[in-house]
Amino acid sequence: MYEDTKFCIFPRKMITEPCDNILISQTQVIKMLGVFLDSNLSYKPHLSYLRSILSRHVGVLQRVQSFLHTEVMVPLYYRFFDSRLSCCYSIWGVAASSLITPMRRLQNIAVKAMFGPHQVYPSADLYNDTGIKNVFPGKKELCPPNL
Repeated sequence: MYEDTKFCIFPRKMITEPCDNILISQTQVIKMLGVFLDSNLSYKPHLSYLRSILSRHVGVLQRVQSFLHTEVMVPLYYRFFDSRLSCCYSIWGVAASSLITPMRRLQNIAVKAMFGPHQVYPSADLYNDTGIKNVFPGKKELCPPNL
């Protein structure tokens, strides 16, 4: 009857009580509102899942780049990438940089696949030129310019 019901213990001590004498299984990772949470709150399972999905979408954008116009590619980017990257801004501030770096690379590859510049074209310039928001700005882009 309640096979899908699970619980996850997070680092701080939590009190659990039986619910109508029904056995609730414990798990290390739980999906809540579309986000995978692990017992350490590292977001590693969610970012791993997201990376696998976005990698496939990068492949799609790269394959269709040669025969679709930019006007069609931009909505595809927003559907595939922006919708997934912008829904969990709080994760990007607390997750380890080793988990964020692959996500940043995937976003850069996707934007370059859309607009077709040479691979050495600076990603920061590409975001400025196209008006697409960079979900993972570098340190230079976070700091205000010197006055």
